[in-house]
Amino acid sequence: MNTTKKEDLARDISEKHEISKAMARRIVDQIFDTISENLENGRKTMISGFGTFETKERRERLGFNLVKKEVSLIKGSNAPIFKPSEKLEKRVK
Repeated sequence: MNTTKKEDLARDISEKHEISKAMARRIVDQIFDTISENLENGRKTMISGFGTFETKERRERLGFNLVKKEVSLIKGSNAPIFKPSEKLEKRVK
């Protein structure tokens, strides 16, 4: 499986839309910065035909350390998640 990096996305946008690579890089960076800022502030980002980026709350829970053989409290946290749209799921299948 090949891996596409941000640099590759910027190059593809640059070539397809006849803009400079620097401008394309700024656009790609701005998209990811906006998604990240939304997640930090507890907001969803829905991209039609692609999917939804949102956070999921992980509750506080008990864990067991096998080495020390003791129970400890694991703090709750928020985790970023991505839910693909039906359209994207169909394309990937």
